[in-house]
Amino acid sequence: MKWIIMVLVFSFSNVYAEDCSQQDFDKADMALDSLASWKAVDGFYSRHSQCDVGYLREGTSEKIIRLLVDRWGELNELSALIKRKPALGDYVIDHIGEILD
Repeated sequence: MKWIIMVLVFSFSNVYAEDCSQQDFDKADMALDSLASWKAVDGFYSRHSQCDVGYLREGTSEKIIRLLVDRWGELNELSALIKRKPALGDYVIDHIGEILD
């Protein structure tokens, strides 16, 4: 079962990679350090989700986990953002799963 899930995840990751130019990747790389709030994660997702591959994916996952640990009391902000943009919730959960695997 895990193998099937990994194949699906890899397949979807490749879809994102096809839409990510080198210039887009470089912009996402530069923006990664700015993920210090849930609003910043929302903006990053809106602008750079097509580049959710490789070390950028790992770095984004680490930033999201760090926000959960350091800003647990601000989950209401994340909840409000997800209500407006449900796909953001899937993005955050996907990145949490990335670290837990």
